[in-house]
Amino acid sequence: MDGARAVLAIMPDLSPHQIVHLVNLCNGRPLAVLSPSDEEVDRVIALELGIDDVLSWRQSRRELVARLRALLRRAPPAEAAAGSAWRIDWRRGVLTGPTGLTIRLTAQEMQLLRVLQSADGEPVPQSALSEALSASSGADRRSAATLISRFRRKLGDADSPLIGTAYGQGYYLAAKLHQEGDGL
Repeated sequence: MDGARAVLAIMPDLSPHQIVHLVNLCNGRPLAVLSPSDEEVDRVIALELGIDDVLSWRQSRRELVARLRALLRRAPPAEAAAGSAWRIDWRRGVLTGPTGLTIRLTAQEMQLLRVLQSADGEPVPQSALSEALSASSGADRRSAATLISRFRRKLGDADSPLIGTAYGQGYYLAAKLHQEGDGL
């Protein structure tokens, strides 16, 4: 679902558990379900659990297109849907994730993000990260891998990763950081 502005799920029978799972997967993007059921209770349950619209197979093509267009009007811009909703306030040392989780950054974490951001999406070798981190804090050369591992756990960013790994090449920013406060 990366890059999607909205999600249309076509499933014959959705249990409430499946609906909640779909809503969580959409990460804030509008979600419509195309369902064969005309039962009001099924539509109400889906809407109460977070589905934005329930479409029936019996609706006219014109109405389906109009409802999907309305859904897209409510959708975030494509860039935001692609998981780029990470915001950083350099002055305060605070990172806010796509889910609204706010994390206070250590000096090393801020330095790590500065180095990765300056690489403009290109992988930064672990040795270069270790060197940059040790120059600013006196940490040892293996500190980059350890710091990234701890930072990823702290972020809990499995659904919308901030730091990616290019195996054999290094680490990179997997999402754009929207800057608040003083930048680099």
